[in-house]
Amino acid sequence: MRFTMKILLYLLTVILFIAGTVLAGDYVRPPPRKTLHFPWDPKPSSQPQQICYSCYLKLSKYLLILICKVIYFVYGFMI
Repeated sequence: MRFTMKILLYLLTVILFIAGTVLAGDYVRPPPRKTLHFPWDPKPSSQPQQICYSCYLKLSKYLLILICKVIYFVYGFMI
């Protein structure tokens, strides 16, 4: 009894799958949406997008000195 129910359920599933595949229309891709436009003014191309290398070196040197001072204050010795 159980075996026949499983076969019937399997056949029903296969028939529904095939019918759904056959009856479904071709996929129609929707048209692309419009390009996003932001309300604010774009920045001029002369404005730098990244931090300049010399500023990065100054910042890293400052952070290294700061870390050394913190270690000296906490542990009492200089690196």
